[in-house]
Amino acid sequence: MRTIYVHPSVMKRIKSGNLSPITTRYEVDVGDIVEVMDDDEVNSVITKVKRVRKVAVGLYQIELDDPATAFIE
Repeated sequence: MRTIYVHPSVMKRIKSGNLSPITTRYEVDVGDIVEVMDDDEVNSVITKVKRVRKVAVGLYQIELDDPATAFIE
């Protein structure tokens, strides 16, 4: 499992249910389990990666699966 650090405002958005894509330097694949954590390491969410799009060299836009349903088979 990889930990992806985001700004606390991004974490607040994710926890409120707004799963719009995150731009990051972490390279992940669709289906990977990730822990998304805010920079101050107070809040985190464990979910799966839904989509990945390379936007520049070493820069990716990832879409997260809904944490509430990501692990339901």
